[in-house]
Amino acid sequence: MIQRILIKQEIENIFYRHLNEKYFLKIQDLLQSGESLILLLCHETEDPIQKWKKMIGPMNPETAKKDFQTSLRAKYGIDIFENGFHGSDNSFEANKERDIFKFAIPQKIPDF
Repeated sequence: MIQRILIKQEIENIFYRHLNEKYFLKIQDLLQSGESLILLLCHETEDPIQKWKKMIGPMNPETAKKDFQTSLRAKYGIDIFENGFHGSDNSFEANKERDIFKFAIPQKIPDF
């Protein structure tokens, strides 16, 4: 877990597909307006990417509030930009994002 304000390079690396979009600066400004909590999630029996995606719900909080009321975006999301949460779409993206934040490659689920 890391908690801090993201730097421009990190935001560009995470949202590289959106760099040329008109709304990219809005994303960047939002992510630099306060601290983010960055988590590396693991799960012993399920795909952590799909498990997290299910927990956060659809990108649009309005859709989440209508169809996935218990999701995090339904509870905390404001709009499509301020939806409160991000999740990698696949293992390639997850590994890339893990490297952006210099998380170690997990060898096993930690014992708590």
